Amino acid sequence: MGDLTELFTSQRHQNLFYKVTNGGLTFYVKGSGNASVGLARAPRANGCIYWVLIGCKNSCFIVNKELRYKYRVTPFILSKLEYRKFWISWNDGYVKLGRGDDEHPIFSLKNSVQDLHYVKFSVLGQTNVLYWKVFLPPQSLNASLRQPTLTKVQGGKPRWVLMNKDLPEDSVIGGYENETLYIMRAFHESALTPGKYVPSMGKGYVAWGGRMHEKSMFEILCGYDCVWIPVINDKIPIQAIEAGYTEVGHETMYVGRAFCDGNLIPGKIAPSHSVCYIPYDGIEIAKTEYEILIYPFKKKDCANSFYISEMRIV
Repeated sequence: MGDLTELFTSQRHQNLFYKVTNGGLTFYVKGSGNASVGLARAPRANGCIYWVLIGCKNSCFIVNKELRYKYRVTPFILSKLEYRKFWISWNDGYVKLGRGDDEHPIFSLKNSVQDLHYVKFSVLGQTNVLYWKVFLPPQSLNASLRQPTLTKVQGGKPRWVLMNKDLPEDSVIGGYENETLYIMRAFHESALTPGKYVPSMGKGYVAWGGRMHEKSMFEILCGYDCVWIPVINDKIPIQAIEAGYTEVGHETMYVGRAFCDGNLIPGKIAPSHSVCYIPYDGIEIAKTEYEILIYPFKKKDCANSFYISEMRIV
């Protein structure tokens, strides 16, 4: 599920910003009243454009800098005894707050800000402590960065795991569509195809032949040392994670993701097609602008004609 960050907040606690690249966040809170999540363009004091308040006066609120807000009465939404699950999204023209695995938000507020990339966790006018568990996705790297500093995690090498009842704890976050999406792969029409896993449905979905196809038997991508980078034209970095193969010629396919209607959807990349195909709204959609998932510690030898490296990744 990405990198698990555990933290606590109190009135005197130093609130830190965390970078989130996929337009959504899943988190758990334990405590009573006034849990606050700020959304900002940059990590600076008083920089939050939106505040999402959970349990404030037995209600939930979304407030922006112009004091426009939405609220809903939600008694007993937080607990001192157990963690409660929530999600926030902000990439489809609205800031939304949801609870648990329910894909329908508690409420939403129209959003015109397109570059919200940071979140912070806080309390509002109270002295008690709140405890948080936050799943943060792998971070996108700007292709212009020359030598990003990456630390190899012991045992973090990407691997495919057969999906059973429960989602593996180290599942790689792939994107967001009303909820956090994960990366899966399944067989379809003689191809081994990567796509998206939707937890609330318990199903995987792949793009093929112009349509989106549902899968009940599939594998989930797990690991820690994964990085999203933008693709330069139609060239595939040699560290790209192999996810399967096409039905014709068994061309190697890779994991990609692209924006569609404000959602960030994982899909498949066949290098000879020069696009990323994503399964969305029942159909297969081709995107020419997309990111690709890499394992930066992979050896840099050329494996085939589709491995063309123009990325400086240590």
